[in-house]
Amino acid sequence: MILALSIETSLLFLLIGLAMLLGSLGGRAFHRLRIPKVVGYMAVGLFVGQMTPFEFSAGALEQLKPVNFFALALIGFKIGGELKGEIFAKHGKRFLAILFGEALGAFVLVSLAVSLVTYLITQDEQIAIPVGLLLGAIAAGTGPTTTVDVLWENRSRGILTTTVVSVVALDVGLAMILFAVANSVAGGVLGNSTGGAWHAIELLFRELMGAIALGYAVGMILYLILKRHQEHGAMLATVIGSILLVIGASLALEVDLILASMALGATLVNKSPGRSKRAFETVDRFVPPFYILFFVLVGARLDLSYFSEVGPVAVTYVVFRIAGKM
Repeated sequence: MILALSIETSLLFLLIGLAMLLGSLGGRAFHRLRIPKVVGYMAVGLFVGQMTPFEFSAGALEQLKPVNFFALALIGFKIGGELKGEIFAKHGKRFLAILFGEALGAFVLVSLAVSLVTYLITQDEQIAIPVGLLLGAIAAGTGPTTTVDVLWENRSRGILTTTVVSVVALDVGLAMILFAVANSVAGGVLGNSTGGAWHAIELLFRELMGAIALGYAVGMILYLILKRHQEHGAMLATVIGSILLVIGASLALEVDLILASMALGATLVNKSPGRSKRAFETVDRFVPPFYILFFVLVGARLDLSYFSEVGPVAVTYVVFRIAGKM
């Protein structure tokens, strides 16, 4: 049993090493082709995960879930560091106008288009409407991981970058609200509703407020510690420890991990703009391997064998989501 465990553990480390090494090389190759590195990471994940003898098993992907949580929390923390109060005071109305335009536009267009295509395939409105609503709600959100990673890769600065990052951050909350409502309506259509839309919104409100409160509380603790300790090693350990604390508490309390991490970063940057700059720079030098591994694992989870079954719906989703966002 010990030998079996040792072999399984060694294979897991081999997969992690292979994913990081090939992911790094793939990202550089795609970057030279003027394609974002994140596409290269996911392409390597698809290759390593399904097209080589080193195929990621479902068990290996499950064991690597903590890496995903950590990478998402790091990205959320860094996004939070861009959410400065003075910027929202100056450009807040513009951010909200863009937010509701792109999110609701994508939600409406994808919901209608996917519902229609699904009905043409299944001839069953009880399936078509829920599928359309749920995919429409998902389309409203803007994946913070890929969007922000591309901005950071190109070291973008200025009002356009600030607007994109701010809208992406706000998107998280709005997409969660839309999904809760859509899920409740879809449940009613399917006949398995569990409390209605207001109940779903109440639970969502608790989750959102819980995530923000958690991030704020840990952020205040981090701020008080950094007031006294500015040494590089201690700062890195303190910041990473705070992020891990948010991850554990978010999972235990069942609140949104990315939102809680954003609240952590936003609290720190607004309480102490000067000290927080050094803290974020310290984290920047620590995180690249986790970004690479995260996106490689995303690619490894893709299963192209299903595309023949869901291809028309997937193409419809992509086309109308782009139209809605524009």
